[in-house]
Amino acid sequence: KAPPAAKDAPSVPKRGGAPTRPPASIEDFLWNIHQVLEASGGAMALEALREAYSQLLGHKCAIERFLVVGEGGLAATLKRIPHIVTLNRGKDG
Repeated sequence: KAPPAAKDAPSVPKRGGAPTRPPASIEDFLWNIHQVLEASGGAMALEALREAYSQLLGHKCAIERFLVVGEGGLAATLKRIPHIVTLNRGKDG
């Protein structure tokens, strides 16, 4: 059973058909991230990104295959692609 959605958070987008193929290039992966964020309809908690990706596209979000996730974690990695993802601090900081 999925955990309840955070208050005021958009729901995780649902997959509309058959699973898509995993990305073969960084460009494909970034397009997939874009699709997931657009489908969410608003801000998404960073912790929800991988699950939303898997639910919408039907395959694992293998970000480490395309981008280096270092000591700063996923947030630091996504800050390096501001043309795709904008990080904002939530109400809790």
